[in-house]
Amino acid sequence: MTSSTQKIFLPDGTSYPIRKRELEDEVAAAQVTGVRSVWSDNITSGLTPVRLASILRDSARPGAETRDYLTLLEEIEERDAHYRAQLMTRKLAIRGLDPIVEATAEDGKPVQVADEIRDIVKSPHFRKALLDIADGIAKGYSVTEIIWNTKGRLWKPATFKWRDPRFFQYDRIAGAELRLRIDGDPDGAPLMPAKFIKFEPKLKSGIPIRGGIGRVVVWLYMLKAFTLQDWMQFLDVFGIPIRVGKYGPGASEADKRTLLRAVANLVADAAVTIPESMVLDILEAKATGTDAHQRAAEYWNEEISKVVVGQTMTADDGSSLAQAEVHDRVRLDILEADADEVAAAVQAGLVEPYCALNHGLMPEDCPQYTLPVPKPKDMAARMKVVREFVEMGGKVGMAAMRDEIGIEDPDDDEELLVPPRRSRSDQSQKPDGAPDDDEADDEDGGDEEGKDAKPARHAACPHCGGVHTHAAEDAPEAGDDVLAAMLKDWEPALDPLMKPVFEALQQSQSFEEFLARLGDMPQRPDLNPFADRLAVLTAIGRGIGDASR
Repeated sequence: MTSSTQKIFLPDGTSYPIRKRELEDEVAAAQVTGVRSVWSDNITSGLTPVRLASILRDSARPGAETRDYLTLLEEIEERDAHYRAQLMTRKLAIRGLDPIVEATAEDGKPVQVADEIRDIVKSPHFRKALLDIADGIAKGYSVTEIIWNTKGRLWKPATFKWRDPRFFQYDRIAGAELRLRIDGDPDGAPLMPAKFIKFEPKLKSGIPIRGGIGRVVVWLYMLKAFTLQDWMQFLDVFGIPIRVGKYGPGASEADKRTLLRAVANLVADAAVTIPESMVLDILEAKATGTDAHQRAAEYWNEEISKVVVGQTMTADDGSSLAQAEVHDRVRLDILEADADEVAAAVQAGLVEPYCALNHGLMPEDCPQYTLPVPKPKDMAARMKVVREFVEMGGKVGMAAMRDEIGIEDPDDDEELLVPPRRSRSDQSQKPDGAPDDDEADDEDGGDEEGKDAKPARHAACPHCGGVHTHAAEDAPEAGDDVLAAMLKDWEPALDPLMKPVFEALQQSQSFEEFLARLGDMPQRPDLNPFADRLAVLTAIGRGIGDASR
């Protein structure tokens, strides 16, 4: 049985005593009052550039108050749909990776310990905790508390609890050591070993609190919010028709008030009653350049996509492998870096403490937890290369190709998919005069005199199994000369028709201007040269057709 107190070795080589009660209790739980309260004021409402600059400046100082900054990041994730979708895409890409736990030896106790770690990291509650761990990408750090179950022979994590980043602070000297906020101590308390999975992604050089991508997104969010606000004001003015009420010179004050109420209520009620002597007109509001706000909002969204997932090609529209090396819509190099850093945090915060508490292992003797990122493969291009390689005489193993494309070997009694082949009924329906395959082969190997006049024949394709007809090699027909004559010197005949189009295209600065110039072109261009040439060639073709009957 494991004793009530265990020692865990810290990265600097010193040991730290761990008590069973400390592992079972929640150390960083929320409080009703005090420094770890979940209640906070709204930050995003009425956010201005001056206010935002003040929040960022205050949060960047070592040991400074970061509560407003972290609250702002949380609210932006709730208010901006595009940012939230892109951030969740990056988080889910990490969660979707299959973990690998490698033992330090191929047999014995290291394999047993690796199996125990593998059971933990593949459990549903840990897979869910990966999203909480990845929250550090936006905020610069994340802390997940481990609640241990110490009632069995092995001390195992019972659950993983996300902890609000506002419950923690950095030291006041270098701003590099993450500490737990506690009442009565402005410097906070050091994090207890074996209790927390601490994730501090290295997204930029500098102190960790300034490394989260949210520090860049806050500016884009504010500018986008201003754009959307202006857009709504624009639609409020130009999106609703203008109602104009007209009354005669003899209208009384009561009639005027009746008409005013009718004009005011027309949008909501869509039906009004007014005296017959009054007139109610609806004028359509016209405005040009109405897509300026939309283009600005789309620009801010593209900038957010660049910050979060590293690219824009798959953020809104589809993209091929040739356009972007991506995996689960996240740029591959970014996902690989995220996976390495998350794996390192799990190794230090979970794997090594588990091995030390239960097996007394040093960090270098623990199994290695990794999150390998599979490389995207363009299977269509690869299959084309393999096919060409085989056609050139190269040898490729069937088992290797099955593993490559992910198709298992079929069972002996399993029905197989085969390419279409010629059956005996197909052979019986062969066109009259078409030789058999053997006869065709004999004809191919005939004397040299027959090479100039090979008959058409049918043969099975060696690749798809289908039946194709080999065209006979006949002498060129007279119609070929007509076709060649039509294609010769065709540009001068079409020049009167196409020249105005090309000139309009060269003089236009935009597609809309090009369309406008096309509308101003003469309705009846000079087609006489083209019509004359076409008439002559048509007559020649008709004559050849009549003569060949």
